[in-house]
Amino acid sequence: MQVLLEPFNYYSRMPGKGIRPKLIEAFNIWFQLPPEILSKIADITQKLHNASLVTMPKTLANQGMFLPISTFVASTSMRSASRCPHDALS
Repeated sequence: MQVLLEPFNYYSRMPGKGIRPKLIEAFNIWFQLPPEILSKIADITQKLHNASLVTMPKTLANQGMFLPISTFVASTSMRSASRCPHDALS
């Protein structure tokens, strides 16, 4: 299972701009959700977003980073990206 998720984990370790957490915090001013629910929403959102980017080479190429789909076998990257939404929502 760990090998299957390696492309996703590789991408998750890369630094981001932190836009999604800021948007979630901004929406929470309006919704006023409890911290544990807000944390779960942020985690699911981040996992789904990272899974969608695992198979998009241009996303990382523009940032000058190694591409998961070219670093790992393409089929492994595709399996990893398809497995992550299931893990995020379970």
